[in-house]
Amino acid sequence: MSTPVCSGSAGRQLITAAYLLEPDPSPGQMAFCTVGDGHFKSWTVDFPKQTGAAPVVTQKKGTYGKCVAARNPTDWAWRGEDGSAWMVGDSGHIYLAMRHSAMASRQLAPPAQPQQGAATLGCVAKLPDGRWIAGGLDGTIFIGSQGLELEEAIRFPQLRGPDVQAFCSTSSARLNSVSVRGCLAVFGTANHALVLVDYTRRQLVRVLQVAHAVEAWALDFHPELAILATGSARGDVRFWNVADRKPAVGKVLKTEWAVWSLAFLPTDGSLMALGHDKGMVEVLRFPSLQPAFRERLSHAGERISALRFSNCGVWLAAGCWDQEVYLLKLTAVGDGNAEVLLHRVLSGNSSSITTVMFSADSQYVMSSSKDAQTLFWSTKDGASQRHSSIFRDTRWQKPWTSVLGWHVIGIWGDPSYDGTDINSACQSNEPLDDLLAFGDDNGCVKLIRFPSPFTDPGVKVYSGHASHVTAVKFSQSNVLVSLGGDDHSICQWSLVKPRGVPQEQPSLHPWTQLAGADEPQDRFAFLGRERAGSQSGRERRETQESKDLARFASPAPGSPQRPVATPQVADATMRQPTGYYRNQSRGVGAALQWS
Repeated sequence: MSTPVCSGSAGRQLITAAYLLEPDPSPGQMAFCTVGDGHFKSWTVDFPKQTGAAPVVTQKKGTYGKCVAARNPTDWAWRGEDGSAWMVGDSGHIYLAMRHSAMASRQLAPPAQPQQGAATLGCVAKLPDGRWIAGGLDGTIFIGSQGLELEEAIRFPQLRGPDVQAFCSTSSARLNSVSVRGCLAVFGTANHALVLVDYTRRQLVRVLQVAHAVEAWALDFHPELAILATGSARGDVRFWNVADRKPAVGKVLKTEWAVWSLAFLPTDGSLMALGHDKGMVEVLRFPSLQPAFRERLSHAGERISALRFSNCGVWLAAGCWDQEVYLLKLTAVGDGNAEVLLHRVLSGNSSSITTVMFSADSQYVMSSSKDAQTLFWSTKDGASQRHSSIFRDTRWQKPWTSVLGWHVIGIWGDPSYDGTDINSACQSNEPLDDLLAFGDDNGCVKLIRFPSPFTDPGVKVYSGHASHVTAVKFSQSNVLVSLGGDDHSICQWSLVKPRGVPQEQPSLHPWTQLAGADEPQDRFAFLGRERAGSQSGRERRETQESKDLARFASPAPGSPQRPVATPQVADATMRQPTGYYRNQSRGVGAALQWS
């Protein structure tokens, strides 16, 4: 990590970009410029020849002379080694600047007027032949000479390419950043899209990425197709081609309410459920996106924060911030037909619902809430199951997605976490279903073994988000997608299983280490500990094995003697557990990588 050499104050004005002059104006000196909201300054750093002496930083506030001033300069591009540069801003002018002074300007677009939504200039860059290219917030691409002369203005809808019409039908190209290499220019937009343009052929080569403009919390994979759907607080649902790692350009569903949760029918993906604000739940046919059900379930008008279909495809659970779980029943699913009815309202939670899950046989539904409470109900009659101990051996539907439960104790091993720092978790799918990914408020995606009933599991940590991670989900082929909050980003990860990596020895279930603890009052309480006045488990095994060996080693009458090797008996604490724990260890035998 680099260490700052020196620092200087730019005042209270926001700096949006800094541009270094290359090559250096003179030996031992560095020059750069900063622009931002109401900010235009030129900086010079003189590095002393004496070892250990502090650099000398000088700054000069930019001036516009006789040019029309820009209230908020947006971008800057060095023009030549003499220190000249092009600058653009909200005035709609492109400026020819020399260090800290604008020498001349030319108007390319109307000045910014919020009341009328007029366009302004968002970016500028130098082309390989010495000319300049600039982008406007109305989607216009400007190309000019080495001076300020405008040679061509290209509106984004006029570009050639198969994706132009689809992109413009659902979004606008508000160009605010640009990078040039050869005949290609990558433009970034103010509404979070990246487009690759061949400016010599006036062609949109590819839409590299689009994104939600506001915070997004909802995502799910289609069970049979390489399609990912995500929903945001603005009420738009977007679709992504996971196999080709690109967005489905133009495929955007706009809804009346914010989308906080989303789920596909796991049997065939023919239905897609959406959880909205105001307690609204929609069930749409897929891929036609025609409504099959739309109803306000929450009388309190709270958001539907969690959705999950049962494995059998009969039940849909909707967890709400009004502390209720709404259990819906689906009939006549298939051939594009579905009837959805409210079956039961499941009460008992004392805080907002965060996740819902069904048992593998669809007989029970489980909810988790913000106050770390887990409750269970019968799907048949909605009866509350007050004794959670009866679910000790229950198999739950895959993938596991709750952030609470003995299966995922390990995700809370970080001592800095509080009860709300983990937003989402998801188990990987077969054949590598022994892993769990989760996202936290620190912008990290983490990977641990599953199940993980330990408070100090082996954890692999991955960064890539600039904000809290709102959701993570594995596809059927174990492609992991993580959804960012304020950074509005979607990261796609591949699950890599190393070969030939030695695994750590497994640890026993905590229930088998009950010495000194209060003994459960049931007839199986002796499991995992020695009975008073009896042989230890190891002694019993050694005695029985000795008898078996002696019996096996005793020759039958008239048969020859044969040597018998005495086996090594392993320590009881290292014996392989059964059930869920047959492959469990604290180490993580896999890794994530960008895909």
